[in-house]
Amino acid sequence: MSLFETLKLPDILKATAAQAFALAAACFIFLYLWKSGVLPPLEAWMILLTTFVGVFAGVLWMAFVVRDTWKLIDISAH
Repeated sequence: MSLFETLKLPDILKATAAQAFALAAACFIFLYLWKSGVLPPLEAWMILLTTFVGVFAGVLWMAFVVRDTWKLIDISAH
């Protein structure tokens, strides 16, 4: 079984808003620690992957917030 078969990317789309926010925050804290010198130098692919996952999770969290706000104020009823 390869890495891509064990990786379940659609599962992240089933995440809750809190989980998406936590993943984005963890990625950006990791990048901050690397940039501030707390972590040892990382390879370029590690930084790229962490940035991509962080941005993806952040956008996913924003979509959840918009969806929940949409439901809260019930714009679709008009």
